Amino acid sequence: MSDLEKIISSIDFKRGVDYCDVRIEKTDITSISMSNHETTNAIEESNTGAFLRVYNKGLWFYRSLSSTEDIQRELDSLCSIAKTNSGKSLPLFDNIDASSFERFLYEKKETLPSMSEKASLLESYDRLTGKFPKVRLTQSNYMDKRSSVAFLSSKNVRSFHDFLGYEVRINYRFSENDNTFNDMFSFYSDDFSKLSGRENDILEHIAEGEKFLNADSAKPGAFPLILSPATAGVFAHESFGHKSEADFMVGDEKMKAEWSIGKRVGSSILSIIDYGDIPGCSGYAPADDEGSRSQKTYLIKNGILSGRLHSLSTAYDLNEKPTGNGRAISFEFQPIVRMTNTYIEKGDVKFDSLVESVDKGYFIKSIKHGSGLSTFTIAPLRSYRIENGKIKEPVKINVITGTIFETLNDIEKVSDTVELKSSLFGGCGKNEQYPLRVSFGGPHVLVRKMSVS
Repeated sequence: MSDLEKIISSIDFKRGVDYCDVRIEKTDITSISMSNHETTNAIEESNTGAFLRVYNKGLWFYRSLSSTEDIQRELDSLCSIAKTNSGKSLPLFDNIDASSFERFLYEKKETLPSMSEKASLLESYDRLTGKFPKVRLTQSNYMDKRSSVAFLSSKNVRSFHDFLGYEVRINYRFSENDNTFNDMFSFYSDDFSKLSGRENDILEHIAEGEKFLNADSAKPGAFPLILSPATAGVFAHESFGHKSEADFMVGDEKMKAEWSIGKRVGSSILSIIDYGDIPGCSGYAPADDEGSRSQKTYLIKNGILSGRLHSLSTAYDLNEKPTGNGRAISFEFQPIVRMTNTYIEKGDVKFDSLVESVDKGYFIKSIKHGSGLSTFTIAPLRSYRIENGKIKEPVKINVITGTIFETLNDIEKVSDTVELKSSLFGGCGKNEQYPLRVSFGGPHVLVRKMSVS
């Protein structure tokens, strides 16, 4: 039994309230940064803490602790406060069955890399940018995160799992005369050994990026676009995934009507899924921070709105089932409805066939960022012109934009392989909780028409 399991198993919940739970987290993070080939920081952090929740007579009561020494005393104190409330209880937890879930994939890993090994790996990759005279500025980063979570509730729900991820990111700027191009390359794994041997990948990526330094701007207008898996994933996450988080709908009848289950919202070939139980992804969360197991939730199935993402309370409010999406960025925060790994399901078309079907358009290979809900904006990083069914020269595109329902219906083809993009740098933000670990992706997606500028 782990230390967290021992601590949480000793907690007594018999305190005369409707419901209570305790979540304990232990997290270790390493961060190394280099700027213009000089190390600027190398930090190792460890944090252990707990988040306590009590529900009684219609109200929630919370407390965050930065240690695990006084959990029982603090829980008793919180329960005493909660019992002074004279409101009306709601049966939020009547349908919760006692359950026990345990999955430690990484806790017993034999050896973890030392700080010197991590720094040496980053330095070796950072040096590769020096082979390109037009690279004038560099920013290289390494990060890893290891965490263990233990959860126990008064409904006798027990959940234990862990997470481990590593990432290297190389940012650089090409400069020549008055032209500049900012580019980056990153790679992620839950196995440190798989970060090694990426020299050729990095060199090829930088060499291809140099072609964008003097690339022409794309012709503005509405064109067919092929979106890479990462681009399609950002589109699914930003423009549709957030709309699927059920807390947006609680108390909003107009929103519930607009996003009613069974409504056609997209092309019949389009399916979007959120599923936390995918090991090896940065959004890996086999159970959420309320002890609910992750469910494979079809948000859209063959163009039909099919599901929503839920916490325990939103599932009760909308008379649906929890989906394992009550998540918090750390033990300092309460769980709210959040995505995990969100992706577009694969189709049956080869990538080459997608390209061959486009007469004049663009291929969006990678992006800087994306945002929006009803109307979305994506800023491409690497884009290519497509002409007569062939990918041509690089072009510069500032933004691609569209409205969510129009774009969902304009999806014509999806390729037959799915890729998920994972990262420890940044993440998803909502209600002042940033950054949350997520991943996103899909197949290559052909959209009939999107605005390019």
